Amino acid sequence: MQSKMKISLLFVVVLLVTGCSSPFMKPADFTLKPDGNHAVVNFLRPSSFGGAIMFGIWDRTEFVGVVTAKNYVQYKAKPGNHFFMARAENWSGIKADVRAGKNYYILVEPRMGAWKARVNMSVLQPSDPRLAKWMQKLKPITPIPEKRDGYVAERIDHVKKATKNFESGSVPHSVMKASDGR
Repeated sequence: MQSKMKISLLFVVVLLVTGCSSPFMKPADFTLKPDGNHAVVNFLRPSSFGGAIMFGIWDRTEFVGVVTAKNYVQYKAKPGNHFFMARAENWSGIKADVRAGKNYYILVEPRMGAWKARVNMSVLQPSDPRLAKWMQKLKPITPIPEKRDGYVAERIDHVKKATKNFESGSVPHSVMKASDGR
């Protein structure tokens, strides 16, 4: 009995460290480029730590994607104010001002939590030396269209509540300025 428990524990540890893919995402066969009417916001997850944990990314109540270990999700954003949020055991948020024609980068990192992983999002500066290396190594992923509505329907009530909490200022968040893009 004790050996079965050890094997089960080892399996869970391997999943947490090595990573899993999301059933809601697929490899992207394209990369988005900013244009005169849109910015592109890139959500990067370079670490494989806590790889079995997936982080849903939202722009207020608009579903962006689910970022997984060693991947990144791109989002074509209209110029102006946005509120990007990621969910795990907690919510992490970034109030953003984006400009058309620019790329923006947000680092999505797992943290130790009480029951499962927590998430932390931080703004990456265009001059960050890690950025070029990450963009070469990470793989772009995109939502699977036919699974999008089901994912959103299961989570939208929690997302609406989190949006209100962030916008009211009752939950701390980071800020991304228009000048943080390149």
